[in-house]
Amino acid sequence: MVRVLNDEADLPLFAAAARRFLSVSELNELIKGSLESHLDTVWVQGEISNFRVPPSGHCYFTLKDDRSQICAVMFRRQGLNLRFTPENGMAVLCFGRVSLYTVRGDLQLYVEEIEPQGQGALYIAFEQLKKKLLAQGLFAEERKRRLPFLPTTIGIVTSDGGAALRDMLRIIDDRYSDRRVVVRAGESSGRRRVRFKSAGRRRCDGHRPRRRFPGGPLGFQ
Repeated sequence: MVRVLNDEADLPLFAAAARRFLSVSELNELIKGSLESHLDTVWVQGEISNFRVPPSGHCYFTLKDDRSQICAVMFRRQGLNLRFTPENGMAVLCFGRVSLYTVRGDLQLYVEEIEPQGQGALYIAFEQLKKKLLAQGLFAEERKRRLPFLPTTIGIVTSDGGAALRDMLRIIDDRYSDRRVVVRAGESSGRRRVRFKSAGRRRCDGHRPRRRFPGGPLGFQ
């Protein structure tokens, strides 16, 4: 039996309605808008893999568990606040938002904070620094030197002529009159005190006296 096709009968349901075609860009923008309007910021736990930092300074990685994974990015500005260096295989907690990178249609987690899961960030940062210094050989036995019982030079960073300075000089002169003292000026209060005192310590570290100061072991610089 030959079936006679009826053009109107074979059209899909709602064929009378005008069809609207979306471009790929429009579709991705719709998906992105739906995600961002219905899904708030979230904390996600997972394991880091494929971690990389290109010259831009952004951190790209994959966050995964035993059943799924999602691409993640932490931009350079947020990455500056990290107290440790993320590594492949590290279990972490990530805070951020989910969105669609419309250029490639990639679903991504935009990370604002990363915390290590289990161990604290400061402990991990300490262990990473220790590992780095070990690799450089800085803990090798041949590099170690025996500390003297007393330092030959004492550096003091304080405000010139302050009471604390006079007390320190009196105590040093009473107990260790043969010690050399180097004084560097630094603010004792205010917001700039940390910067000034840090600079003073660096100048003390770089001081190499060539002679004893006349009238005693004290030098003001």
